[in-house]
Order: sequence, then C-alpha cells, then structure tokens
Amino acid sequence: MSSAGLVTAVARLVGQPTWGGRIGIGSFLQVEIGPPGLPGPGDRREYGECHLWLYGCAWEIRDGDRVVATSDDAAERMSRGAALLSGTRIVEARLDGPLVELVLESGVVLASRKPADDAPADAEDALPAWFLYTPSVVMTMHPDGTVTTGGG
Repeated sequence: MSSAGLVTAVARLVGQPTWGGRIGIGSFLQVEIGPPGLPGPGDRREYGECHLWLYGCAWEIRDGDRVVATSDDAAERMSRGAALLSGTRIVEARLDGPLVELVLESGVVLASRKPADDAPADAEDALPAWFLYTPSVVMTMHPDGTVTTGGG
C-alpha cells in the first residue's frame, strides 16, 4: 500500500464514533472505531468497523494539556486513560511516519510515540508499531515507517 493509501484510510476515520477503548496484554491499547462490525471467527466480543491496535510503540493519552496515561504507566492508570477514548468522535487524524494521532471531539488526544523502549533494534525482529483493521484491509505500520497490508 502506498503512503497515500494509508493517509486516505486514516483520514476516513474522521467523524467516526469511538468506543471500546481498552488495554490488552501489557501496554497494548485498542480502540474500536465506527459502528460495530461482525465478530471474528470464534470471537465473542464485538469489534468496530475499524479497529486500531497500538502494539509495539509507546503512546500517550492527553486531555487538553494534561497527560492522563502513557504506555509506561501502571495498568489501572492505563485503563482509566483508555476509557476516555470511548463515547466520542474523531475530529482529526494525523500521520507522521510511523506515528498516528487521533484528536477526539471530547478534547482527548491519543498519540503513538517512538517504538517501545524494549523493542529490538534489529528491524527484522522489531514488533509492528500499530495495526489498523478496516473492512477491506489490515494495515500494519512498522517502526521504520513502512506499511504492509493483508486481508481485512
């Protein structure tokens, strides 16, 4: 996928509702975007039409100028921050290389940052920075800014 294709896909998130903000294993952060979609095979939970999963990157959630939670915080604080990602809409979505930033109608901002501190230096072993699942394609952003795609 070209970088223009990724920019277009991220731009399409603007105006969509956000819900289901949660912390997974460790500091993995997930948020559902758009109306509920179909559960995956064997899944019992709903996912959004789009699903953003911050994986091998650092991140922060801000409310105005105040940092509410980061990927380095304790689980309880990360969960409180993730909850702020639900029940609002995306008003702006930005990409800067491997970094993504969502500005929400509520004033909350979700921003990915540099790759996680414990990420391997060898690009071959590096974790993907984040994934964006859409109805037609899964986009994987790598720490070096390259994007790979697979079926949605």
